[in-house]
Order: sequence, then C-alpha cells, then structure tokens
Amino acid sequence: MTIVKVIGAQPILNERFSLTCGTAGTVYSIQWMRNGWPLYANNRTDFSMNNNTLTFSSVQHSDNGDYQCSASNPFSNMTSPNYKLIVNYGPEMPIITGPALGETGHNVTFNCSASSQPLSHFSWFFNGSQVATGSVYETGPLTLASHGEYTCVAFNNITGRNSTVSKMLTVVATVTMTIVKVIGAQPILNERFSLTCGTAGMVYSIQWMRNGWPLYANNRTDFSMNNNTLTFSSVQHSDNGDYQCSASNPFSNMTSPNYKLIVNCE
Repeated sequence: MTIVKVIGAQPILNERFSLTCGTAGTVYSIQWMRNGWPLYANNRTDFSMNNNTLTFSSVQHSDNGDYQCSASNPFSNMTSPNYKLIVNYGPEMPIITGPALGETGHNVTFNCSASSQPLSHFSWFFNGSQVATGSVYETGPLTLASHGEYTCVAFNNITGRNSTVSKMLTVVATVTMTIVKVIGAQPILNERFSLTCGTAGMVYSIQWMRNGWPLYANNRTDFSMNNNTLTFSSVQHSDNGDYQCSASNPFSNMTSPNYKLIVNCE
C-alpha cells in the first residue's frame, strides 16, 4: 500500500504544509512525483530523512498539481493514487457590482465577489447592521432611509480570513410635482418681477421654457444659482407668454403646467 496523506492543516497560501507517504510493507526507498515527474528539494521544498514526508516551507499557487509517492524494495514497488494539491487562499480583492444611485420605490441588486479558494461565504451589512447572507443582495423598495453604505464581508472557512468592501448608495426621490408660482408682486411694466419653480422630490436640474422653447439669461433675465427662480430686472410686454419649468433627476422628470405671463401697465 502507498497513499499520500495531509499532515496537519490544509494547504494555505504562504504557510507551511506537509504531505506524508503512508505505506505498508518493508520500504527501502520513496520517490515523490508531481504531475508524473520526479520531485526534488529546492529552496521551498524539503524531504524528511527517510523521504516519507514532503514539506513546503511556504506553499504557493505554483505548487498546485497531482502528487504521488512511489515506495519500493528489492522485490516490489508501488505508486500511490494521485493526491490533488489545490492551495487555499483569500478572500482577496473583493468587489461589489451594482448601481450607485437608486430611485425611491424601486429595488436595487448588489453582487459581491472575491478571489478565493474555496469559494467565499458572503455577509451583507447596511450602515453597520447585518441584512443578508449570500453573494447577491437585493434591497426591498427603496426609501430615503435606504441611503447609505452597503458592506460585503467575504469569509473563507478554510483560511479563516475575511475581506471587506463597501459601496455607497444614494437614493433619489422621484420628482412628483412642478409648478410655476409668482414671487411677490404681480408683473408690472418696467418693474422687477420673479417666478419660482415649486417642486416635490429630489431635483438635480431645472430648465425654464417660454412658449415651449428653452429660456436663457440675458441683460434683463437672470436665474438663481440652482435655477429654481427666474427674475426679470425690468419686465416688458415682450416677455408675455406661457412659462414652464422642467425639473429632473437621473430617474425622473416633470414639466409644470403653463403659467401665462401678462405684463400689466403701470
């Protein structure tokens, strides 16, 4: 009988690892082989005095392969079945794939992966509290409270190691309302006059329109920094028309009903 057996712990990258050649009968010599070729000592591989133990001082991926030992005496020899060495490692380089933005009322799916042998086990945390296990995490319908940091912890139960990666999710509320409203006094010829774009939801940008065409600043027309207020420094009859504002974010947009501007005489 000859058989290759593991001594001690399973093979873990960069750690010490040993194999022994179990035999029955009188053995004069033992020869080790990897992938069918004789194996000799080197700066990381050593043999015991009687050659029955093969030790890696720091086992590497390059050591993966099929190992056999052959035991012999002057009258007989026997070669063991293959022992397949697969070096365990990781988890390394975990990554989360999934969106950075999500819309209220909709689900978001995150996937976590890591380089690991054997495959890692995964746990998910949201703002520090565990919410799921497994490589895939699907949120329920998002609310503004779903905004925050999602963390995946990959764990290898052979190496005993874990690795962590996080991803921020920004939750965007749907734009549900836009309306043009007058600020202050009604429009009077040659006087200052302002309109504001009233909105509900999370607004990333606002565009003003007059008679269906985009409106831009000029020597009498100006916009506030966030574009939600349109101001005429000296409103004129030529400014009469139908005004609208359109509010948008990456997931939704809404255009207001018309506000009909009619400039009053003094």
